[in-house]
Amino acid sequence: MAGGFPGSCWRWSLSTARRTDYKSSRTGRATSASGGQGTAWRSRRRRRRKEQEHWTTTMTKTTEYGHLYLDEAAAAATADEEPRGRRRALLEALPLEDYLREKLVDWTEKINGGGGDKIGVPSIAIVAPPEDTDAVAGALDIAASLASRFEAMACVDIPAMHPSHRLLEQPLDILLYMLLKIVEFEYGGFSAEVSKEEQDIRQYYFRKKQYLVDELTKTIIDMNVRTRIEKIKGRIKDIDKQVGLDMEGQSPSTQSLRLLLVALRLSPLYDWWGRIILNQGEVRDKARSVSGISDEEEIIKKTAQELGDLFGGYALCLHHAQYERILREVFPSASSSNSAGLLPQTGAGGEEDDNKIPLDMGKLGAQLTEKMDEIAKKIEEQLEIKWAVDRIEELVRTKRTLLILHNDQNYARRWEETRNALSLVRCAAGSAMMVITTKSTQKATQDFCYPPHKPIVYSLADLYQYHDIVLKLIRQRQQHENDEGGNYNPQIFRDILEKCQPHEFCMKMFAHALYANPNRRYQELRMLHGAPVSQTTLGRNAEKMFMFSYKDLPKEYKSCLLYLAIFPQGQSIRRSTLVGRWITEGLIDNEDWPSAVCQAELCFDGLIDRWFVSPVEIGAAGKVKSCMVASQVHKFISKLAKEEHIMETRL
Repeated sequence: MAGGFPGSCWRWSLSTARRTDYKSSRTGRATSASGGQGTAWRSRRRRRRKEQEHWTTTMTKTTEYGHLYLDEAAAAATADEEPRGRRRALLEALPLEDYLREKLVDWTEKINGGGGDKIGVPSIAIVAPPEDTDAVAGALDIAASLASRFEAMACVDIPAMHPSHRLLEQPLDILLYMLLKIVEFEYGGFSAEVSKEEQDIRQYYFRKKQYLVDELTKTIIDMNVRTRIEKIKGRIKDIDKQVGLDMEGQSPSTQSLRLLLVALRLSPLYDWWGRIILNQGEVRDKARSVSGISDEEEIIKKTAQELGDLFGGYALCLHHAQYERILREVFPSASSSNSAGLLPQTGAGGEEDDNKIPLDMGKLGAQLTEKMDEIAKKIEEQLEIKWAVDRIEELVRTKRTLLILHNDQNYARRWEETRNALSLVRCAAGSAMMVITTKSTQKATQDFCYPPHKPIVYSLADLYQYHDIVLKLIRQRQQHENDEGGNYNPQIFRDILEKCQPHEFCMKMFAHALYANPNRRYQELRMLHGAPVSQTTLGRNAEKMFMFSYKDLPKEYKSCLLYLAIFPQGQSIRRSTLVGRWITEGLIDNEDWPSAVCQAELCFDGLIDRWFVSPVEIGAAGKVKSCMVASQVHKFISKLAKEEHIMETRL
C-alpha cells in the first residue's frame, strides 16, 4: 500500500497486548500436550507480541516525522477504502420504494416517444406478495407519484372502488371506473356528497358507474342490433332454397362462416318485405364468389367487413378487428373443431374418407341461426366497450396519460378480454399503463406486460433486482469474454438465482461471492446450478451457496473465518480486536508484525466482501470498524470449526 502501512494496522495499546497475552497463554496451555509443536507456537507468538509492542511504541511517538507518517498512512487507507466502498455499494439492494420507483422511471423513459396509436398503450406489471395489503398500497402510491411525468392520470383500485358483494362485469366496469377517475383528474376530486367511510366511497363510484351504464344502454338499444340480426337469420333459411353452395369436405366452422358470408352479401338484394329483387343467376354468382375463397382467415376478414357495413352509419361503430375477434370466438378454427370431434373420423382402414363431410344445408342453417344470437350478444358487449373507449379517448387522445390498475385476484377473471379492450384506447405517444397484481411473475408477464417485458417484483427477495446486481458485477468479464470469442453465457447467473428463490440469503450470498471473485470458472457455475435444491427449505440451499463462496477462500482466510465461531452469534466485534487475535493466534502466516497486520486487514475485508461477516459500524471513509456474524453463517462456521477441531484448541 503506497505511503506506508495504514495507521489502523498497528495502533495497538500495551493493554491490548496484555489482554491478548492472557488469552494466548490459555491457548498455549491447551496445546502444550503436543510437545515441541506447542513450544514453537508459543515462541512465535512471543516474538510477534514483541514486534507489536515495538511498533505501537514507535508509531505513537509525538515527533513531527511520526505524525506525518501516520497521516500519510491514514490517507492511504482512506484512498483505498473509498473505491472499495463505492464498488461494495453495488451489492446493496435498494429499499423497496426506491427500487420500484427507479424501475418505473426507467421503463417510462424507454417507452417515451413510442406511438400509442401504433401499438396501443404499453403496460407493465408490478407483482406484489399475495395477502400483503401494505405492499399493494405502497405500489399504488409509488406508481401514482409518477403522475407529474404525464398530462393525465387514472388510478383505478378495483377493490377500493367496487362493492365486494357485486359482480364485476369485465371489461366494461373497469373501463367505466377508469373513465370516472380520468374525469376526476381533469375536473376535480370527490363530490361533497361522499363521506370518508370506505363503504360510502364504493357506493359512490358504483352509483356513478350506473349512470354511465344507463346512458350507454340507451345508445345500444337505438342501434337495433337484435332486429338486424333477426333479418339475417331469416335470410339464412332461404339460402338452401335459393342458392346452391358446394361446401362438402370443409370443417363445420368453415361451412358456417361461408353460409354467414353469403347471407350478409345477399342482404342488399332483398327488399323491405324480404323478397329477392335480383334474378336467380345474379344471386348464384354471389354465392360462387364466396365458394371461391379457400382460406379461413380470409373468410373471417371478409365476414367481419360485411358485419361492419351492416352496423355502420352510426356514431358508435366497431373496428373490423373487434368483429374478427367475435367471429373467432363463435366459430372455432378447423383444428379446434377436430380436437372436439367435429371433423370426420377415420375409416376402418385408418384413412380419412377424402375429408368429405356430408352437407346438410337444413341442419347447418339451424346451427348457424342459433349462433347468430351469440353473435348479437357479443356485438352488443363490444359496442358497450367501444362506447366507454370513445369517452376515454375524448379526454386523453392528445395527452400523455398514465393508467394505473390494481387487479386483485378476486377480480382477475376474463382478464384477456380486459386487455383486448384496453388495447383499443388510443392515447398520445408516451402514455403508459401499470398493473398492480398478486399473480405469479410468469402469469403477470403473459397477462399484463405489453409489449412482452419482465414484470417488476415488489418484494425484498426479488430475483430481478439481484439479477441486475450480478450483471453489473460481471459486466467487465462479460465484455472480455465476448471480445475473446469465449463461450460465456450470462443466462447461467439468472438460472442460479431462480433456484435461490424465494430465499434472499442465498441470492445475497451468491452476489457477494461474485463480487469477491467475478472471474469464477464457468464450470464451477455449472456445477452450482446443477446441484439439487429445495424450494421450501432454506438450510440446504443456504449451505450450498455458503460452500460455493467458502471454497474460494485462501487457506488462511478459512482459518480466520472459522475462528469467529468462538464469538456468540450476533455479537458486535471490533475490527482491531479480530486483527490482533488472528495474528497472535498464529492464523496469519507472516514473520514480521507489519506484514501480518496488513494481511489480516485484507482478510477482514475479504470476509466482509463475501458477506461472511456483516458490517455493524462504518467510518466516514467507508471503512468497516466493527462487524457481526449472521445466524446462518454462524451455524455453518460452527459446524466446520468443530469438524476441524478449531473450537477445542481455541477455547
